[in-house]
Amino acid sequence: MLPAMRLGLAMGSNLGDRGQLLADARDAVLAVAGHQRDFRQAPLFASAPVDCPPGSPDFLNTGLELDVPGDDVLAFLRQCQEIERAFGRPMPKDRHRNAPRPIDLDLLYLAEGTFVSADLVLPHPRLGIRRFVLEPMACIAPDRIPGGMESTIAAMLAALPADESPLRVVAADW
Repeated sequence: MLPAMRLGLAMGSNLGDRGQLLADARDAVLAVAGHQRDFRQAPLFASAPVDCPPGSPDFLNTGLELDVPGDDVLAFLRQCQEIERAFGRPMPKDRHRNAPRPIDLDLLYLAEGTFVSADLVLPHPRLGIRRFVLEPMACIAPDRIPGGMESTIAAMLAALPADESPLRVVAADW
């Protein structure tokens, strides 16, 4: 078995009891990753929906940085997709793109390198352009330079246009 890899994970919810769903999904992700003590958790942020259908509810967004088994990042992706389904997110073939969802888990980066397959590209192709992803991650890993990138999380956040919808912290410790 290969050593563990440090991974960034974005989490969001805009249906149901969003805070509780995120807490429960976090616990499920940590169980899959081995109940580690060395994970980092961002505050919960409220954000307006981006690229979602009209009338979509606001999101709660957060992020985790944790160690995942180094032998199969695709297995971790599939486990995260199973968590999404268990929390009520329809399969991709049964949902509209960016439709409201009880839970959304997105693998963002590997600290140690890149990963490319038909099912997963790390770092995430839109990592550097999404405030609702970067702002939570900047709280827990501001100096992280994701594998294959040249800028820190904090620098990517600072480079975003100032006119974007601001995020608001709704829970620092959840």
